[in-house]
Amino acid sequence: ELPLPADMSPEPVVGKLIECCQRAFESTSFGFLDISAIGIGCPGKIDLVNGIVEGIANFPWDEPVPLAALISERAEGKPVYLCNDADAVVAAENWVGIGGKSNNFSVVTVGSGIGLG
Repeated sequence: ELPLPADMSPEPVVGKLIECCQRAFESTSFGFLDISAIGIGCPGKIDLVNGIVEGIANFPWDEPVPLAALISERAEGKPVYLCNDADAVVAAENWVGIGGKSNNFSVVTVGSGIGLG
């Protein structure tokens, strides 16, 4: 967990995301060169095809932000895939969690808002 920067514009937030990845790598033998891609679950309205955050309540971003491209530039050019955070939880649960044992399931996320995937 890292505190968010005082300046909540896209570049400082991307810097914190990269710092978070680097800290996670510290406990492994991996780095950005060792991974094939980065996946990010993000609250708000997401343009999945272009990796753009079109709206997010938690940040004062007035314009769409090409978050995938900004992160990729700082992560050795690795491809970055964005999706809605609730959908990311559903995909993970279906892949390695309790959802893989069920024909039908859903996940409700509760944070600064409520999401359903």
